[in-house]
Parts: sequence; structure tokens; C-alpha cells
Amino acid sequence: MAAQSAKISLMVIIFSFSFIIFAPSRLVFSYENRVLSTSPTPSPSSDKLLLELKKFVAKCVGNLSKNCGEEIRNDLLEIENMSAYCCKQLVQMGKICHMGMVGLAATTSVNKEESSTISSNSARVYNKCERIINIIASSPH
Repeated sequence: MAAQSAKISLMVIIFSFSFIIFAPSRLVFSYENRVLSTSPTPSPSSDKLLLELKKFVAKCVGNLSKNCGEEIRNDLLEIENMSAYCCKQLVQMGKICHMGMVGLAATTSVNKEESSTISSNSARVYNKCERIINIIASSPH
């Protein structure tokens, strides 16, 4: 029963990410601030999904240090590699939480290039951290 519940939860999360990421966007121009930005098309269902995603990610990152959050972001953006310490925190957080964090970051990013980079590097960063943690765990020292 628990395995089926976990599968359903994973499917709901994946569907939510897909809906949020691929939801239609519109261009909004603010004359007051003279800022050009994109924002998701307002709809009650996408707002609700985004709120649920934010709640889910908030629970996931509860034990993640601020420094590690920045390191993960920088690794996702290919700015610098994260430390083994932060890789351990990421792997302990779990892949589903990582996917949620990446989905939220990509969805709420104003910069489309940054959003694309974060999404495309998601698996690479997580898998690299898993390898690092497995190497450390299997080391005799």
C-alpha cells in the first residue's frame, strides 16, 4: 500500500511540474517600472499547483543549509561545483525533493535561459552527488 502511495505521489508531482513548466506564458510589460518580464498565465489551478509545489519544497529544504542551497544553485547554473558536504545534504533530501526544488526554481525564474539551464542540469547534478556519496560511503577511511 505504501509503495502504491509513493508511486501515486511521484506521479502527482511529475504531473504538477509538467503542468507548471509547460503552462502557457504571456509577456507582461510594466510601464511604471519599465521592466520586461514573463509571468505565467493566471489561472486558479496553476496558482494552486504552484502553492502546493512551494509547500512541498519548503518541507524538503527544511534541513538544507543556506550555503548548500546556494552551492546547489551554482552547480545547476554551471557556476561552480558543490562540495561533498552539500552533495550529502542533497542526496539525503532525496531525488523527489530535488526534482521539486528544480521545478520550483525553473518555474519561478524570470530568466528563461537560467530556467532552461537549471532544468537541463538537474539530473547531472543529482547523479554526480549520488556517485560522490557512494564513493565516500564505500571508502575504508
